[in-house]
Amino acid sequence: MKHSQQRFRVTGALAVLWVSVALLLLASCAAPDDAPPEACPASLSSCGGTCVDLHTDAAHCGACDARCAAGQTCEAGVCAGDGGSGGGGAGGGGGAGGGGAGGEPCDPGRTSCGGTCVDLQSEAQHCGACYFACNDAQHCREGQCTCPDIEVQDLGTAVPPTITGTTAGAPLADDLRCAGPAPQRAFQFTVPPDGGGTYRFDSSGSSANTVIGLIDGNSCGELACRDDLSDESPSFSVTLTAHQVVRVVVTSTQGEDSDFEIAIRRLYAPVASSCSPLDIGSTVPQTVTGSVAGMGDLAHELCGLAPPGSTDVSFTFTPPHDGTYVFDKTGSSADVELAVYQERCDDPERFYGCSTEEDQRRVILELPGGVPFVVLLDGFTGGAGEYSLTITERLPLPCPAVDLGSTVPQTVSDVTLDRASLDVDPSCTDNGAFISVASYQFTAPADATYSFSASISPYDTWNGPGIVVRDGACSGPELDCVAPNIQARPSEVSRRLAAGQTVVVGVTCYSDLCRHSLSITMSAEPPCPEIDLGSTVPQSVTGTSSGPSFVSSTCSMEGRDPIGPEKTFRFTAPSDDTYVFDTAGSDWNVLTVLDGGDSCSGAVLACNGDLPATRTELPLLAGQSVTVIVDSVFYISNGVALNIYRRDDVGSCASPHDLGSTVPQTVVSSRRVLYDEVDPSCNPGAGTSDEVYAFTAPTDGTYLFSTSSNTSWYTTLSLHDGGCSGTELRCAVSSSTAGGTARAWTIVALTAGQTVNAVVSYSRLRFDLPDDLPSLTIESASTSGTCSAPIELGSAVPLWVRGDATLNADSIPAPCNRAAGPHPDVVYHFTAPAAATYTFSAASSFISPVVHVLEADCAGATLGCFSASSWLAEGAITLAAGQVVTIAVEGRDDGSGPFTLDVF
Repeated sequence: MKHSQQRFRVTGALAVLWVSVALLLLASCAAPDDAPPEACPASLSSCGGTCVDLHTDAAHCGACDARCAAGQTCEAGVCAGDGGSGGGGAGGGGGAGGGGAGGEPCDPGRTSCGGTCVDLQSEAQHCGACYFACNDAQHCREGQCTCPDIEVQDLGTAVPPTITGTTAGAPLADDLRCAGPAPQRAFQFTVPPDGGGTYRFDSSGSSANTVIGLIDGNSCGELACRDDLSDESPSFSVTLTAHQVVRVVVTSTQGEDSDFEIAIRRLYAPVASSCSPLDIGSTVPQTVTGSVAGMGDLAHELCGLAPPGSTDVSFTFTPPHDGTYVFDKTGSSADVELAVYQERCDDPERFYGCSTEEDQRRVILELPGGVPFVVLLDGFTGGAGEYSLTITERLPLPCPAVDLGSTVPQTVSDVTLDRASLDVDPSCTDNGAFISVASYQFTAPADATYSFSASISPYDTWNGPGIVVRDGACSGPELDCVAPNIQARPSEVSRRLAAGQTVVVGVTCYSDLCRHSLSITMSAEPPCPEIDLGSTVPQSVTGTSSGPSFVSSTCSMEGRDPIGPEKTFRFTAPSDDTYVFDTAGSDWNVLTVLDGGDSCSGAVLACNGDLPATRTELPLLAGQSVTVIVDSVFYISNGVALNIYRRDDVGSCASPHDLGSTVPQTVVSSRRVLYDEVDPSCNPGAGTSDEVYAFTAPTDGTYLFSTSSNTSWYTTLSLHDGGCSGTELRCAVSSSTAGGTARAWTIVALTAGQTVNAVVSYSRLRFDLPDDLPSLTIESASTSGTCSAPIELGSAVPLWVRGDATLNADSIPAPCNRAAGPHPDVVYHFTAPAAATYTFSAASSFISPVVHVLEADCAGATLGCFSASSWLAEGAITLAAGQVVTIAVEGRDDGSGPFTLDVF
């Protein structure tokens, strides 16, 4: 059953008591201030901490707060004049309809409290009676302090095992401190007469964004609140008393909907008598066995799985000295639960720990010597099975704990124990925040690469196991380390070891007693270098690196050492020259070049791990061979691409690609983009990489330069007179179009024989696909586009054209251009292919475009005029089939430059 506006009222006796106190307070406030504080002179009285003259002060005439009516004065403590009688005394009375300030009566339904007229039915500071104040969490409704109105589902007095539902469609509320406004469900639960005790509320079965809270039904105060994203645990425990009314509130983080499953469990109840443990002394190790059947229910453990009525047995064990002790129930039936308390078993403050699930059979505790502890074995979920209790002391383990010899391959299984057995914390863990470790010694039988991989029982930890490999001993130099929860890499380490080399392998875990397996395998090493590239220049090769790592690079990428597999190549220089080695197109990698092409042990000539693409250039002699290593940064297979070319083939300012004077022509990027040589004015400080082309105009005229590429590319195109250091003639930045291509383009007027450098700057260096290569196109540009010679667009839609009004005149003023002219424009004719509504859209990175559409020709009536607020002007016009319109595109605010026009 659901209750809307559920209220929790103050009892009648309590209300009478508060009314009595309120009347006493009113009586004391109405008395004159006969004893002024010592701080006031003898002729003055203190009213609210202020010294006043009760004989002359119209606000305190004869008594504090006795205010004269408007127009009256206070003479000898009496109000005088035509304003009406005064001196009614402070507050004027407290009954319904009593006098307010100045003795004036309160309106019907309002009561004077201290001279102020209030509604005792709704005033939170005077709820039901003067001075009866609700707390900050309550509202005053019908003279009673109540909790805020929310829709509540009444669960009655039965302890519900779970509450399920969703907050989708629930009203918004903000009743919990650990959650903002969000959809909220509320459930009312009344503790039964015999149900007092500690209760656990757990949301671990809910969506990841669930927030649960508990509110007292009488005081409305928040008892607990838990956000399962921010807090370490999705549960909380609260002690409740018999007959206590509480509200379980379920909401979510960030206003999202949440599917919830809230488990409610009574952990323990106060018991009248303590358990009677059997003293088993201080002997370790020792084992006691028996059955809890017929033993009675003398204690309630705190793990929450042994309800009242479960039979139990208890023992007193006194540790002989300070140490770590293991309480193990291995050998017990599955329905026996183990809990440990200090000295007595009926005090939750003395609870130390428990072992409940079948795969959690041990409790490991650091205990002080000489202090008795109670070990309780209770019936699991009400059962009464056989028990076996073994108590041992955990002693420091040797490191390494196990010698695995030199057998390969092999797999061993064990549990992780005390972390103290590993002398030095691994570097890859979160400040050494692992709990337990298992250590093994292994000696390499031959020169080879060895892989150490670990797996772990999912029941013991939510994190994968970590692995650390140390040279020679537990405190030796660290060779490698992996922490999957931090590094997001598999629990596997591969290292090259020399024959007879001994290492210590530690398997770490973020919980105790993690059951795990450690496997050791040996990999045959491939030849190094693997692939002979010969002497071809330029050339590009691709492939995949996989398997263990056999070669170690000497540099890193952004602090990441190359720990993954590598690909190795041999290259022989065909002539004396400077050669460039780059890995544009590879996944994350480090590039290393070694002297000599016969092995991977030569001297390092270069090593580079810079982003976004690693590359280096080296002067080589004719016939000189080098080994090139492309090494993966991560411990996974990676795509590999290696490009080799001469330094002079790059297309730089010093050695541009010479395009001659051919028009039209299109050239595709050489994939050899190296340097950020030019800082274009239209994209300054972009840190791009440049490819430079030289073009010589064959005749006087205007020329269109444009780039195009896959949508994953953005380019900047700048034209420089005579060379990269010459005057920048034009500059353009690409923008995606309806055709899905990122283009940068511009139009420039050149004289015959004039040479310009066209600099194409790329937004990134990685050429991921063979067809993902930017291109540069040069063609003659038409200077038409005037009222007398408009550019014919025909009737094909959608259509997209480029234009530049820089070289044109102002043919037809646009009425929606907000700046005074002239505004150079380009004029087009368009014929509607069918009766429809057409959108005319102009975009530009250089001007704020204006689109002017006219009937028939430039002398026709204006059909529409669209002015851009920034880079885009767009509007729709309905046209008849065959209707001809004129479109004029110009720049706003005296601007002119490149633009694109779309009609669709």
